[in-house]
Amino acid sequence: MSSKYSLNVHIDPKWVKAWSSVPGMKLCFATAVGSGASATFSNVVAYTHNIAPNITIEWGNSYRIAGSTNNFSNGAKFTASTDKIAVKFGSKTEVNKDWSITTNPDDTAPEAGFLFTNKIEVAAVLYREIQNEYKAIYISHVGPMPRNSREKLTPKQKVYVWFSDAFEDETMIDDFEGELKEVEYSGKTTASVKFDNKGTCVTVILDAKWIRQFRGGKMNLCTAFSVTSNYSNVSYNVIATHEACKTGFAEGAFVSPSIYPLPIKFGQAVSLLKDWTMETPNPSESAPSNGWLFINKPSASALVFKTIRNRSMPIYVTSAESTPPPGQHTLIPTGRVLLFFADAEARTSFNAEATNTSTYEYSYIEHPRVTVYFNAHGDWETVSEESSDAVANDAMSVISQRRDHRSPATSEPEKAHL
Repeated sequence: MSSKYSLNVHIDPKWVKAWSSVPGMKLCFATAVGSGASATFSNVVAYTHNIAPNITIEWGNSYRIAGSTNNFSNGAKFTASTDKIAVKFGSKTEVNKDWSITTNPDDTAPEAGFLFTNKIEVAAVLYREIQNEYKAIYISHVGPMPRNSREKLTPKQKVYVWFSDAFEDETMIDDFEGELKEVEYSGKTTASVKFDNKGTCVTVILDAKWIRQFRGGKMNLCTAFSVTSNYSNVSYNVIATHEACKTGFAEGAFVSPSIYPLPIKFGQAVSLLKDWTMETPNPSESAPSNGWLFINKPSASALVFKTIRNRSMPIYVTSAESTPPPGQHTLIPTGRVLLFFADAEARTSFNAEATNTSTYEYSYIEHPRVTVYFNAHGDWETVSEESSDAVANDAMSVISQRRDHRSPATSEPEKAHL
């Protein structure tokens, strides 16, 4: 196994310009670590880098382990409660009653990993050499473990990079945010990834009548993404984003994961085990080529996330009405999105048949950039199959000209980018 690895990250000028203007926005880096027999986690932002056109991240196979009394909390930093001790593959590291920490070769430790045990209640923290410093890459996902626990830690040949303005080095995370790049290092030591200028966008123009009315209430411009499942006939049931017409809105049933979400690719299956740990997604002949197979040993719903505005947002839950019994079901994103106005917020469940206004549905696969108009009658119109400030300004000019009877007090239509 190589002792040195590197990742070259190339960022399109579009994103360099966009993210450089956001306070605190950085490129985040995490690695995968196996815990126990089958679960894999990436629950620590190991390293962050300021935005630049080209970034190189290097790391090695030198490790250290410590114990921590910090409970797991998404977005929080943590500290080691013991010394950090250098460890080698095939060793057992133990935190003793006097808070000392020792390590020795052990036949029960993973050949390409470590065994952590504890005489006092602490979590395991695994450090790896990144950019010539030892950075935390994993903390026990259950938090401090009871005395005499055993946790097998196996570093995986997989890393992740994404953008976020919410994290610093060595921050705990329960989910990735942003456009995630996953890189597998089996059989190689160097790799390159590029964040290009691709993406979908919709510009919504509101008639002045609705601007005044919606701002006087609690209405938001909402989006939802369609996912089909052989368990449910409902394809839209979670509000993915909202654009506030006024600060403050009514809350619906909040949708949040019960466990750590895992990245997944088309054609893969993921299993939720009885102890509520997740198996690493793997290719499966039973999974649809354009979707996924969710296998749940306990009674549980599948929750699907999508990257929107550089955030990982829930877009679909298998069933908002009842929790599926143990079994398996498919999940297939349709490439369609729904626009509507509602007194609701993102990450909440909703009924697509009972929205406050009419809805606008289109395929973001066929039309990645569109401009639409919510007119004075409460109907949606497609203005252009392009989306930009210039297109929106031209469209607003045309819309204003075709309003034959406009009082002097009537304001111009407004636009919102999603």
